[in-house]
Amino acid sequence: MSITALALALAAGVSFSPAVASIQQAAAPQPDRTGIWWCGYTPGGRRLLPVPYGAFFTDDEAPFVDRNGYAYFTPKGWALISETPFSGADGRDWFRNNETLTINGARYTKYGLPRILGPDEVAWLTEYDDVGVFAEAGSGNAPDVIYVLVAPECAFQPYQRG
Repeated sequence: MSITALALALAAGVSFSPAVASIQQAAAPQPDRTGIWWCGYTPGGRRLLPVPYGAFFTDDEAPFVDRNGYAYFTPKGWALISETPFSGADGRDWFRNNETLTINGARYTKYGLPRILGPDEVAWLTEYDDVGVFAEAGSGNAPDVIYVLVAPECAFQPYQRG
């Protein structure tokens, strides 16, 4: 409270308590590391979106932090990764069961482990069960390898044609 506001309040007969005036709102938790850009895919979006994330290593009690200490940033502030509007294959039965995918008329089989790829390394190919399917940039409509977005860390599962 400013001196002027205090003087006006006292002149008006308003009671004043210094304890109330000294209460400060607690600062919102801030990430230990920012500048982390992960990949988001919205069904029907036809492209990857850069999504800002933060790592909270020292404040893992923040209500929006996942088990790994991560949260994503929205226009309203930090939020749980599980609440993102983005889709990935990690929760899909066909992904967990290693099912063969048919993409643009070709059959693809999962191979290897997911890998981290930069958004500029892949180009949108199609969608499968609301999950983005990508290929190496410039590889055409029937590539030998496709990449299915698994998780927001820009983790892609390769699938081989054949």
